[in-house]
Amino acid sequence: MARIGSQSTPRNPSYSEDMGKIERWIPVELKLDTPATYRIRVKGYLDSSWSDRLSGLAISRSSQEDEPEVTTLYGEVADQAALAGVLSALYGLHLPILSVECQSDVEAEEVSKEE
Repeated sequence: MARIGSQSTPRNPSYSEDMGKIERWIPVELKLDTPATYRIRVKGYLDSSWSDRLSGLAISRSSQEDEPEVTTLYGEVADQAALAGVLSALYGLHLPILSVECQSDVEAEEVSKEE
């Protein structure tokens, strides 16, 4: 017999039961008009010469045997409008977008130390 008003909450690491909102993966400071660091992965090959046309994002490629090549774009984007422009350009190049991740300050520092 189910209790009225009881709903199970999905066990998602980005979901806070206490506050009922997403908080783990999205930086608190993220706003429409502020810069943020992103990692964007697309399926296919994108030459590094496109960096200037894509908000100066660093471009790297990886491929594994029997899998299609994946291009990763990484860096700071001026605001959400610039991010939309990058995504639109990738769409125009017919590169399927695999993921878009906003990196926290800690994650961005870790990546810059690796490079």
